[in-house]
Amino acid sequence: MAFYTGKNDTNLNKDFMLNQPDIYISKFEYEGSGVYAENSGAFDSLTPATSPSWTINDYASTVGLNLEVVDDNGKLAYGKISANAADSITFDAESLVLDEDGTSSPTFTDGSTYNFRILTASSSYKYGDFFGYVSELSVSMEQETAEYKQGIPRKKIVEDLLENMSTISGSVSSFQGEDILKAVFGMNEFGSQTSQFELGFGSGTFNSSGYRIALVGKDRVGRETVWLVHRGQFKSTGEVNFSDEGYKTIPFELSVFSDNLRESCEADMIRVIRSDTETSTC
Repeated sequence: MAFYTGKNDTNLNKDFMLNQPDIYISKFEYEGSGVYAENSGAFDSLTPATSPSWTINDYASTVGLNLEVVDDNGKLAYGKISANAADSITFDAESLVLDEDGTSSPTFTDGSTYNFRILTASSSYKYGDFFGYVSELSVSMEQETAEYKQGIPRKKIVEDLLENMSTISGSVSSFQGEDILKAVFGMNEFGSQTSQFELGFGSGTFNSSGYRIALVGKDRVGRETVWLVHRGQFKSTGEVNFSDEGYKTIPFELSVFSDNLRESCEADMIRVIRSDTETSTC
């Protein structure tokens, strides 16, 4: 292994990123367990034991990867939901792939119960819909450790990890959208929804909903890079200055959580995926 073979390594000039990534987002719509029924094609199904009351085909996704399910071997698999009834979802189990390598197929047993998650369906991108225009976008990844030192002058003997902490922060300009206000401020529908939307914010308002977000950008030779956050939770981190000149923004922070469905503690928070294919940067 080598970081770079030297200053004449051609990858040195390729591995720069100039433009800010875009954010794509999916909300956790359902988390629970369900009984698996094996059928042909896209008609395999999962039915929760506690009967929900979903809107028919609300979770049918043409592009977005909005189903995550743990298989017989305790490994997470993902794919698309093809349709849903009021109390079940259907999908093609053979088209699902394991999260650990993105190619292998999961293993399911007819009549067994599995933990699964439904995310918002999308027709635009595999990791969800466009979040909105964001400025000052940054990713923070910090480690808190325990250290043992001995002697004078001190010598560090050992150091071990206490906690990995990560946040995504920025300011969103497209904040008149209903879903943005719900996500960042934790507002809820309240009042009349006829010819308008109306939201409420109160002393008990707090958004504990989970979201998957993807920071999708390109390096200077057009290779797509995705920073995929498996599970995050939004909160507002500052004021909206309505008197400031220019476009108004909402500053936000997304706290990154460990994803309980993923089996590896080495990959249960953030995944970085970079394509080898060079394309146009436009």
